[in-house]
Amino acid sequence: MMKKRWIVTLLCLSAVIFIACNSKTKQATVTEEEGEVIVMQPAATTSNDSVSNLTFLTEWVGKYPKEVDLFNLNVITSRLQQMMGAQYDSLIANWNTETPIQLEDSIIHTSGCKAHNCPADAYELYIDLTDDNINVYNFQNDTLFFFAEKDSFSLPTQMKADLNVVKSNAKLSSRKSQ
Repeated sequence: MMKKRWIVTLLCLSAVIFIACNSKTKQATVTEEEGEVIVMQPAATTSNDSVSNLTFLTEWVGKYPKEVDLFNLNVITSRLQQMMGAQYDSLIANWNTETPIQLEDSIIHTSGCKAHNCPADAYELYIDLTDDNINVYNFQNDTLFFFAEKDSFSLPTQMKADLNVVKSNAKLSSRKSQ
């Protein structure tokens, strides 16, 4: 069982490295820490004038991402594509069952997963409205892939507790949280 887990982890890590090395953007930093694959994809170079203001998302608190076409907004999709590379297509394909958009201490959160099989492919999307930064946690079976647009950011108390529950359910409870 342990050998199978190592092989799966190695294959996932190899795929992420392959994708990162073949992208036309800046190269991602990929590390592995106790079963978590951490992908730090540098954000596209932008001037201060082109930095988007995502505070409008606060108007959608309590609504579902599909209800407001969250993933049809270029200001969101372009940044997620830049940050996640080829994994963005998996997010869109498997974002079937979702939670309403939440707000806590200027952090927007929503989650989505593969219908009838959340443990196979689940996503936790966090947007820091103060620092205009996006983080995505992708749980695939017993492996966590973490994507940071600029850098990882601290989560508010309740969101951090909720994320720790998701990690625990994914058998990642001993892993370090953000």
